[in-house]
Amino acid sequence: METIEKQLINNLENSFHDAWANGDAREIASFFTDDGFRVGPDGTIQHGRSELEEAFAEMFKMMPDATLTFEPGTIRLLSPEYATWQGGVEITLGEGKPSIKGYALDLLKKVDEHWLIQEAHPKTLGPLAV
Repeated sequence: METIEKQLINNLENSFHDAWANGDAREIASFFTDDGFRVGPDGTIQHGRSELEEAFAEMFKMMPDATLTFEPGTIRLLSPEYATWQGGVEITLGEGKPSIKGYALDLLKKVDEHWLIQEAHPKTLGPLAV
């Protein structure tokens, strides 16, 4: 059972990556619980899917050619309803700009047999400059 849950969580993280590659802020927001939130690397906080969608849309405008890669990460099942995913991430900005390396911690909640992000805590290593 644990292996199945971890695979479902990996599927969520991979789908998040695909939505990022497509620049789809609405789809990215759909990976969060209704009351989900994100504390960005600069300390900004978004609550709920509407604010999350706005923030990701703005991020894609600021970094139109950016690509996201992430490590397979580590998954910890905390209970039947909660888990964490954590791992290294890198945003490549293109046009000869340096990449942004960081680390993310997501608190996940199982809702109707699907894992969703309840809290996202991405952090950058070094200065955040776009």
